[in-house]
Amino acid sequence: MHPEIRMEIQRCAQEIRKICPDARIFVFGSSIDKSVKNPRDIDLLVSVPNLLPFKALRRRILAIPRTTWPLDITVVPNEFLDERVRTSGNFYSFVVSEGMEIGQEQKIPA
Repeated sequence: MHPEIRMEIQRCAQEIRKICPDARIFVFGSSIDKSVKNPRDIDLLVSVPNLLPFKALRRRILAIPRTTWPLDITVVPNEFLDERVRTSGNFYSFVVSEGMEIGQEQKIPA
């Protein structure tokens, strides 16, 4: 993974965790695909606890500052993601199975 992308993903994860410490963050797409030489953007799926005010949380997460890399963020409630993951063959199950979850303290591998 390109070092600039890795740093940007880590920065985004930190910004998201300032807003919602319990968020699950998945990175997927061209930015983590080793076969892609020139990724176009960073794709993130953010899953937030169901008990939090979703619309306000989503608005704040989508407003995190952008830098040099285009950023595509999808925000969903945990319950929604869990329900979709139980059904295979859809976008969400693909992201969870093929993407990379960014742990609380996890560093993004090279």
